[in-house]
Amino acid sequence: MKQFHRSFLSGFSVWLLLGCSQKTDEVNPGQLTLPGSIYFTEQGENKLVSVQPVAAPATIKDVDVPKWYNLRGYGFDVSRDGSEILYMVDDENAFSRNNKVWIVDKTSLKTVVEFYVHTDYSWNGVPKLSFDKSKIAICAGHNSDVDKGVTIYDRKGNELSFFRTSGDINPHGIDWLPDGRLLFTNDNSIYVTDVSLKKASALVSLKVKLGRISASPDGKKVAFEAGGHIFSVNSNGSQVQAVTYSEDKSGIVAEQSPVWSPDGQYIAFAVVSLAYRDGQGDSVHSLAIVKDTGTPHVITVQAVRLETGTGSVGFDDLSGKGVLFMSKQKDGRTVNVNIGVAPVWR
Repeated sequence: MKQFHRSFLSGFSVWLLLGCSQKTDEVNPGQLTLPGSIYFTEQGENKLVSVQPVAAPATIKDVDVPKWYNLRGYGFDVSRDGSEILYMVDDENAFSRNNKVWIVDKTSLKTVVEFYVHTDYSWNGVPKLSFDKSKIAICAGHNSDVDKGVTIYDRKGNELSFFRTSGDINPHGIDWLPDGRLLFTNDNSIYVTDVSLKKASALVSLKVKLGRISASPDGKKVAFEAGGHIFSVNSNGSQVQAVTYSEDKSGIVAEQSPVWSPDGQYIAFAVVSLAYRDGQGDSVHSLAIVKDTGTPHVITVQAVRLETGTGSVGFDDLSGKGVLFMSKQKDGRTVNVNIGVAPVWR
């Protein structure tokens, strides 16, 4: 079994990174036309949807998925070229603790990959498809309840590599670099493998536990969540910068689940707020976009409201601080759309 090697960098102080917000080079929401489509699940709904991040009116559209697929509690990924969708499926006909990996053609819904994996630890994790679509990475238990880590498979289900983790690993904290290396989080560090997928070393370490991560399309930067906020770091481990900031008194719990735009200029993420709750009293997850400017964007609770459902939406700077929220009009007021699983932008 391959054990990753530790090589911690000196710790960074999250508080030193946050700093003060400055005026940044923002986009004009009225002229907004960003590339690609953002995929996400609707909160509490067994439905995958997508939206093009353009000025209103934009339309949230249902994405056709196989009828057998249960989106609740499971992650998905979309290939970089948008042609395939990767799912994790709880197969009721299989032994417990065994899930199925499915890859389907996005247009025809034809199954192109199908195999079982042991996933004690990632029942709600997010599988990740490599840039060239040849490999699949999953955070999972590995043949026992205590042997957890990151497993890499080929498209036939053959295990190529396994990195056992000693600390807490976020089931969502994995992503691929375009050169075939894999990034994953473990406790307060981001690790990166070599191209052969045989060794991994610490890219950067902070003083707080890290969550979801996302590599930019050109592989030069990595966005990640730490301490309830979004940060970025160069892929060589240098220049950690705050992307978002919110004060505790704002009512916002966290900014999480960052994902880069296809052109690498913007970062979409979920804003989690307890100031507004849905009908079950759960927190609200709103979709937001900021431009990667090198200075932190202040997230305010005034821009976080509640709504679910598909239809016509827009991306508006509700707070006047350069943060674009996916919103819609209802009963004469602006509300945000409540999203589910971590978004994917392709």
